[in-house]
Amino acid sequence: MLPTNAVTRPLLTYDPDDQDHDERIGWGKEAVFSEHPQDQRNHPRMLGVPLFRGGALSYHTLTPTLQKLTERAFLEGLHNPNRRPSAREWINALSYALDELWRCSYCGQYFPYPHWVSPVQRRACPFCGQRIAGSFPSVLLIYEPRSKGKYTFTQRYLVMGTGWKLFDDVLDSQRNPPMHRRDEPRIGHVEWDDKRKTNRLVNDEAAIWHARLGEDGTDIIVGSGTSVPLQPETTIYFGEGRRLLVVKE
Repeated sequence: MLPTNAVTRPLLTYDPDDQDHDERIGWGKEAVFSEHPQDQRNHPRMLGVPLFRGGALSYHTLTPTLQKLTERAFLEGLHNPNRRPSAREWINALSYALDELWRCSYCGQYFPYPHWVSPVQRRACPFCGQRIAGSFPSVLLIYEPRSKGKYTFTQRYLVMGTGWKLFDDVLDSQRNPPMHRRDEPRIGHVEWDDKRKTNRLVNDEAAIWHARLGEDGTDIIVGSGTSVPLQPETTIYFGEGRRLLVVKE
């Protein structure tokens, strides 16, 4: 869902004597995205302030892919329909965004985990403003298998913390995320390793996984019931024809 300020009413009045004409102008030839970097005539006053404190959500709280589509739609394509994203692009990006959601421990709202924000201490819930603290989630990059054992980055991310589940569709190179995962097989889950202060991905399926640890490059076998620490740069191979996961952080 797009931030509400993306479609708020124009803040300027163009024809005070004719409301219909004023709206045709404001929503027509003078329409400007509320977060246009050079034109701030429709810029919300409380942009970036947490929503529950009377603020306005920014499109920068969306996933990187949805941010790019928003810019194409409201900056490049607002007055040039041919440059707007297709419906299929929106559907795919929204379905991918489900794998990047995180739940605020304070207000309970789900939001895209801002893994693109550095340092991590700046990451906060856009609804209540609570800083993300404690055991941070792991962020993994999803790679697509290509010919001759090569893989390419799909521009998709996977955000996983304690209790999070890994579903089969994530690794299936022939599928996009389904509308729901009630009937989707679970092939793994995440547990917190308090001793090593890291998340671990536990293998819940019969298939054997192989991983190369980012810490020292050690190759390990991850059988059913065993786990792999989600250390940065760790690569997890799930088998021929399946997607590959690389730990970003």
